[in-house]
Amino acid sequence: VNHIETLFRTGKSPYPVERTLLTTGMTAAGVESLFQKQKRLDTPHLAIKYKSTRKSTFWRT
Repeated sequence: VNHIETLFRTGKSPYPVERTLLTTGMTAAGVESLFQKQKRLDTPHLAIKYKSTRKSTFWRT
């Protein structure tokens, strides 16, 4: 919630939005693969590049 608040307050995302797209896409593809009896799925929609920040946002709330 802290990151959402920062976005609304400053108008800037505290970390690259692409990171959210990648993690959400990986989760969705994994669940879909399990649903399809662990079928291997192509994920061309996850060919996303982004530049990470030097500041870590790991487990920060």
